[in-house]
Amino acid sequence: MEKKLIVDQVGKSVLPALGGNESSWRQRLAGLRQALLLQQSDSLASRRKAGLALALTIALTGVFYLATLKPGQDWGDDFAQYLVHAKNLATGRAYKESSYINNTDAMIGPEVYPPVWPAMLVPVYRWFHGSMLVMKVEQVFIFLLTLLVMFWLFKRDLPWPLLISLLALISLNPWIWQFRDRLISEMAFLLFIYLSFYLVERGYERNRKGWGRVADAVLIGLAIYLAYGTRSVGLVLIPAFGAYDLLKNRRPTWLAVQAISLALGLVFWQNRTLNSVGGYGPQLEPSLSYVKQSMTEMIQLLSSYWSNGFFKPGQWALFAVLSGLAVLGLVIKLKRHLSITELFPVFYLLPFLILPLAMSVRYVVPLVPIFLLYAFIGLAEIVRRFHFGGVCYAGLVLALLLSYAGTYYKSHDSLTPPSLGTRDTQELFEFVDQQVTDNDVIVFRKPRAFALLTGKKVTVWHQEPDDQKLWDFFHRVKATYLIIGPKNIEPEDQAFISAFVERNRDRFAETFTNADYTMYRIN
Repeated sequence: MEKKLIVDQVGKSVLPALGGNESSWRQRLAGLRQALLLQQSDSLASRRKAGLALALTIALTGVFYLATLKPGQDWGDDFAQYLVHAKNLATGRAYKESSYINNTDAMIGPEVYPPVWPAMLVPVYRWFHGSMLVMKVEQVFIFLLTLLVMFWLFKRDLPWPLLISLLALISLNPWIWQFRDRLISEMAFLLFIYLSFYLVERGYERNRKGWGRVADAVLIGLAIYLAYGTRSVGLVLIPAFGAYDLLKNRRPTWLAVQAISLALGLVFWQNRTLNSVGGYGPQLEPSLSYVKQSMTEMIQLLSSYWSNGFFKPGQWALFAVLSGLAVLGLVIKLKRHLSITELFPVFYLLPFLILPLAMSVRYVVPLVPIFLLYAFIGLAEIVRRFHFGGVCYAGLVLALLLSYAGTYYKSHDSLTPPSLGTRDTQELFEFVDQQVTDNDVIVFRKPRAFALLTGKKVTVWHQEPDDQKLWDFFHRVKATYLIIGPKNIEPEDQAFISAFVERNRDRFAETFTNADYTMYRIN
C-alpha cells in the first residue's frame, strides 16, 4: 500500500510533464500500478516457493538423519566428558566430578569441558534417563535449526534456488552427516557460530536506537558467549566482530561495544565458576613453526569433505574447481558488501596454525558452509553471465553428489566406527562389573568413556621411553589393572603398551581375554 501511494504521488507529478492529455497519463499511471502489483505478486510467489523448498529440504534432511541414527556410541572418548558434565549438572554434583583420573602426560583433553553443550543435554538426563539415542535426536534438531539460520544469513547473497541447493549439499555431505551420531559439541557449535553471524548482520541492518539497539547487542553477546561456552575456540568471534565493526564503520559502534562487553563478562563468569578455561590452550605451547604444517593439514582436511572414496585425483580436481569458484565468489561478495563471515575464518584458523593440535575433520566443520557459499556465489555469477552457466551448475551439483555417493559407499566403516555395544565390549564390561572393586584403578586407552560406562576409576597410560618412569606413574595412581584393545583404536598407543607388557611380562597376570580386549592384573 505504501509503494502504491508513492507511485501515485510520483506519477501525478511527473507524468503530466511528459505531455499528453489527462486521459493518457492516467492510463500510464494505471500501467505503473499494474506493474507494481505484478512485481509484488511475483515477489510473494517467489517467497512462497522459497519457503516451501526450505521446509521440504529441512524435513527431508531430518528424515535422512533420524533414519540413519544408530544406538550406542563409539570409543571417541570426548563424548564421555560431555555426558559426565551433563549428568553432574542434572544431579547437582560438582561439575567436574568423575571417576576418571587425569594423566597430565597424556594429552587426551582438559579436565573440564565448556558447559553449554552439557547443559543442553540435561533435559535428556532428567526426562529420558540419559538415553544416548534421544540425545542424538536432539542433536539432529539442532542441525535442522542451523540450516534455517543459514538460510536467513545467506539469502541476500544467492537466488533462492541456488541457496536451497547449497543447504541440501551441506546436509548431504558425509563428513557433516557423521556428526549426527556422535555426541560431541560440533552441531551445537555450528548453530551458535552461524546464529552469531546472522544476529550481527541483522543488528547492523536494523540500525535501531535506544533500547532496541541494547536488545540487539544482548542477543549478539549471548550468541557469541554460547559459541564460546560450547567450544573455547568460539572466543575468536569477539576479535572477529570487533575487527568487522571497525572496518565497516571506521570506529567502534555502541552495538559492538555493548555486545562484546556482555560476551566478555559471560566468558569471565564461566571461567571463574568452573575454575578452568575448558580448552586445550593451557596444555599447549604456541609457536609459528607449526604454521606451514598446520596449513597443509587444514587444506587436506577441507579437501577430504569432497573425497569420493575411490579416486584421489578426482577429489583434488573437484576441490580445485570449488576453490576457484570460491575465490571468484569471495571477490564478488567483497565488492558487494563486507560481512563477518569474511573475517571469521582468519581468526578461527589462527589457533590451529600456531598450536600443536592433532588435526581432525571436526575442526573444519564451521568453515565448510562458508567455503561452499563463496563457491556458489561464484557459480551464480557464471550462471548469470554465460549461456552455458546452467550446464556448469548441473555438472557441479552432479559431481558433488557422485563424490558423496562414493564416500558413503566406500568409507561407510570409517564414517560409522564400531559401537560400544559390540558383544566383546559387553563381555568386558560384565567382567569388570563382577571382578573389579571400587577401590581398583584401571589403565585403559579411552579412560573417560570407560569410567562413564562402568563407574570404575580409570586412567590412561602415556608413551614413555623409560619403562621405570611409566611404572612410577602406575604406582602413583595405584593402578591395579591394565586393559589393551581394541586394536583399531589408537593403534600406535596399543602397539606401545603391548610391547611394554611383553618387556615386563612377569609383572602382569592375564585375567580376561576375547577377540578385542586383553585385561591384566598388575603385580
